[in-house]
Amino acid sequence: MDDRYERHCLADPLFYDEPARAEHPDDRFAAASAPLPPGWLRGEHGPWVHVRPPHAQLPEQGWKVHVSATPDEAERVIDQVLAYCLEHELTWKFLRGRATVQMANGKYADRRSSGKLITLYPEDDARLAQVLDELSTLLKGVPGPYVLSDLRYREGPLYLRYGSYVQRYCTDEKGQRVPAMNGPDGEPVPDVRGTVFAVPDWAPVPEVVAAQLAADAEREAESTTEFPFEVTKALHFSNGGGVYRATDQRNGREVVLREARPHAGLDYAGRDAVERLLSERRVLEALAGLDFVPALYEHRQVWEHHYLVEEYIEGERLEEVFTRTCPLAHPDPDEAELAEYTSWALDVIDQVTAMLAALHERGLVFADLHPNNVLIRPDGRCALVDFEITFPADDATAPPLGAPGFVSPTARRGTAVDAYALAALRLYLFLPVNNLLALDSGKAELAGREISARYPVDPGFGAEVAEELHRAAGGRLPRGATERRPDAAD
Repeated sequence: MDDRYERHCLADPLFYDEPARAEHPDDRFAAASAPLPPGWLRGEHGPWVHVRPPHAQLPEQGWKVHVSATPDEAERVIDQVLAYCLEHELTWKFLRGRATVQMANGKYADRRSSGKLITLYPEDDARLAQVLDELSTLLKGVPGPYVLSDLRYREGPLYLRYGSYVQRYCTDEKGQRVPAMNGPDGEPVPDVRGTVFAVPDWAPVPEVVAAQLAADAEREAESTTEFPFEVTKALHFSNGGGVYRATDQRNGREVVLREARPHAGLDYAGRDAVERLLSERRVLEALAGLDFVPALYEHRQVWEHHYLVEEYIEGERLEEVFTRTCPLAHPDPDEAELAEYTSWALDVIDQVTAMLAALHERGLVFADLHPNNVLIRPDGRCALVDFEITFPADDATAPPLGAPGFVSPTARRGTAVDAYALAALRLYLFLPVNNLLALDSGKAELAGREISARYPVDPGFGAEVAEELHRAAGGRLPRGATERRPDAAD
């Protein structure tokens, strides 16, 4: 599933829906309904509340100011900016509630827009300079995620980007409908929102923006920060940071860099990527010497970002090997192909079972077992990666993240978390219908019968897969969404 659609899955378990339907009325910020002076207009579009002064005259595009803040600071900052905008008659918009802010800064939120709590629309360069100067003083010290698409003003939490002030679209070179602004000839061009700040060649650059660009260039030229790694491949991106394959130029060693951005990539417990990275550091230190766990070489902070430098384990992710080799993906597999795959899948399950047992003996729960966190080495040996939510087995709290199809709402404490994920992996490797269990728990028995019918497994193996899922979920899989409907049969 495209990560951009995740927020549309929260309001209803069966259908995409407007994310606002998942919000609790009490979650909305007071500013979303606070009285406004006569003539002011307020409206909502998507997650945003728009506020416009009387007789506002804005250009079609220009330099927008974004304000960033953490969920804990969001309402206070919105109230301060509301008062400022009312006093100075500024057009602006803000995210309407804490849950919306949390979602916008989540681990798999859109990296291009994450961090944007407030957007202000100065009508000209003079107003832009005034807003930046006064709000930077008013909001000094407010913590918030860096807005990747923007230029940060001074030390934050203000950010700048040139773009459209009105909602309009055009078709890009790939034939996709994208946000638009006017190009130098007045024709619509894509209003690109990337993960790196860039100014269109033809866009005007006000003096206050030019001064900030010059200050950044000077600071970068004077920087003496050492980062002796040459990135050779990006392995994964999330709003919390990236995972990269790199070469340590000091010794030529291949390594993996795990990056964490402060205040970004929030999980359900509100922890940011840096908190989880520091947790992973402690876990890897505790597991040093296990051959299925990447060795930790160092922890390094560069600018505001944190990095773990880890052993590069050669291999493919289980997801990739499964997709390439699963007989169900090929037409009419013969008996030899089915037998070879079955033997391999059972070996993987045995290896993962042993690895989890080794972690549990050390008092730890892996907590994030799914096919993208298992590596298959060239010689067939397995390894585990991504220990950011691994936790002590005696911890009473539930993991703050989880892969759909590999977590159960009834197995959220201690080693039961891993037990369910292991049972789900067993199902996945033979019949990848894990997500259907959230719709109809009876699919477990159906899947078990199909596994026994399609693969050369021992008698009763398919039934054991279903039984293990029920047992790992606490005795019985929870009723699925379709089973909970009022019109569903008992």
